[in-house]
Order: sequence, then C-alpha cells, then structure tokens
Amino acid sequence: MGTRDYICRMQRAMQAYLAGEHGLRTVPSEHTGLFLDATTKVASIGVQVRHGLTTHGFAMNVTKEPLAWFDRVVACGLADVKAGCIELATGKAVHVDDVAESIIAAFGTMYGRDMERLKVESAGEVGEVIVALEEEALAAGDWPKSPATLPP
Repeated sequence: MGTRDYICRMQRAMQAYLAGEHGLRTVPSEHTGLFLDATTKVASIGVQVRHGLTTHGFAMNVTKEPLAWFDRVVACGLADVKAGCIELATGKAVHVDDVAESIIAAFGTMYGRDMERLKVESAGEVGEVIVALEEEALAAGDWPKSPATLPP
C-alpha cells in the first residue's frame, strides 16, 4: 500500500466512524483532515513515512474541553478554520473512552486487519516505555482545563 492510499483509507475510516456512530457527515475540502463545514475541522491527519514505517496518525476532537486551547492557535496555517468536536456537532455528551473502541474497529475494517488490544505487561520494551509514560503523566498531576486557568 502506498502512502497516498494509506492516508486516504485513514480519512475514510474516520468518515465511516463519524457517520456510523454519530450520524455526522463531513464535507469535501482542499485541506487534509475532516471538516463538518467549510470552516469547522473535526479531525486532522499527520503522517510521517520513513523507511517504509509510519509514525503519527490522526487526531479527532471528541469533547469540547480542548476547544479553548485550539482557539489560541492557527492550526495548519488555516486562519479561517476553527476546531469543532463530536460533542458540539451532535449535541450529546461523548467520552474519549467510548470513541476509542469504535474508531479502532473502523480502522481494522478499512485496512482489512484484526485489531487486538496491546497487552502492556507482555509487550517488552514497548510496554515498559508505555508504563513509564503513564506513570510520568500521573505524577505530573492535573493540567489546566482551559487557557484561562494558566498562571500569568
């Protein structure tokens, strides 16, 4: 599979997820990512390919919590575009944990793969890194929920 096909499948998997699980339709755009309308972006794609291996992937805005942060940046150089999210688009409470299983299933279907949960305790060096990162995040404590809560 080439890079272009990989990215197109990624976008189609996210579109299928949004339509199937939330009844949301995206609109075509000349920009990469998924747009709910010409100026509201709900998902971004950022892929790096090096030596045939991909890193990065996608980000989908699920809840409205991070939108105040996104309002402070010009994402992808698109000054007239704002971040949207599933929660606001549907008018229903949505949680990241609920989205994860379904979006993973959509990817498995799109790429023709069986998706399996990583067993961190038996994942060797990768598992050790994941555990260390999770411990570091927990030790860092709560993070500011909005830019307004940042110290001056």
